[in-house]
Amino acid sequence: MNIAGHTVLSEEERREAEWAVADEASAELFFTESREAHLGFGPLHLEARLITAGLECRLYLSGVRIGGGTLTPEEDELCLTAQVGLVKAKTRLWADFTLGELWVFGEVCVRSIGDWSCRHYQTRIFAW
Repeated sequence: MNIAGHTVLSEEERREAEWAVADEASAELFFTESREAHLGFGPLHLEARLITAGLECRLYLSGVRIGGGTLTPEEDELCLTAQVGLVKAKTRLWADFTLGELWVFGEVCVRSIGDWSCRHYQTRIFAW
């Protein structure tokens, strides 16, 4: 679906894209009308929403909310490490309020027989 020039995926399309993204070690991003950005990187999902106080962020791993917070010019970074079952993630969110950008850095790992398979990511996911 196309809204205001931006592609918005259905829930099923988003899930398929998330797994495809993990295979390619890149990021899938879409915007909604309400100044929100959604990033899917394998089993990791990030929602960022522009609010009066700054950026409200929520992180999910395998569908389980693992954390979040509000980034402001005074507190412009959020770091989080979590594991849900056979999936783990290390994530750093950083907002540059001078340039109006939100960046995400980290890795997502899935446990396979005897070892972890990890993908690193680093991308700007939001600009305002």
